[in-house]
This record gives sequence, structure tokens and C-alpha cells, in this order.
Amino acid sequence: MRFRLSNSVLFIALTYLFAASSGFAQTPPKVISVPVHNATEEDAIREAVFRHRLAAGKYLSAYLSINGKDPSEQFLARFAQSNVIVRGTSQLPPQKRLARYLFDPSTNENTIVFSADAIK
Repeated sequence: MRFRLSNSVLFIALTYLFAASSGFAQTPPKVISVPVHNATEEDAIREAVFRHRLAAGKYLSAYLSINGKDPSEQFLARFAQSNVIVRGTSQLPPQKRLARYLFDPSTNENTIVFSADAIK
């Protein structure tokens, strides 16, 4: 009994073997790394991310945390002209247990907490 391969099956098999042997199929994706040189640059990146997230939501207030702590007063001042009241997370009032949303009594609306860690 003789086994015969069609041209398309043979082409697919040879293409797969070539790709596997050349390392094409095993090439990991490239990760672009942008070095951050100082705290001012890190704060500028954090501000841009926070502003983007604030624009995406419909909140009247938001609470921010950087590396698990409240942002500096200088950082919070960047949001003084914002339509959203921005405070450090330590100012978030205690919440009811098992609440579905965070509530800000100063606005009588739901609120959100954003946090950022070290930028690498």
C-alpha cells in the first residue's frame, strides 16, 4: 500500500518544519522599556494615568494612593482644576461592611480608589 500526500498537505508540513527550525515560531514578543530617571518623571506618568482613569469614569470624587501611601500635597494640587474631587486614600471615610460600591458622604455619590506602585 502506497501513501500519497497532496501538494497542499506537503506545503503546509514543509512550511511548519521551516518555521519551527528557524526559531520563527519561538521568538518571544519584544518588550519596550522606557527608563524613568527621577521622581518628577514618575509623577508625570502617574498623573497621566490617573487623569485617563478619571476621565473614563463618572465619579464626583476619587481617592489616590502611591506606593500604598497618600500622594504628596504637591501631587494632589495637580488635580485642583479637575471636575473630580481628588484626595488621598487615608481621607476615605469608613465604609459599610459588604458594600458593593465605595461611598463618599461629601458628594453623596459612589467613589473610586486608584493606586499606583513603582514605575519600572
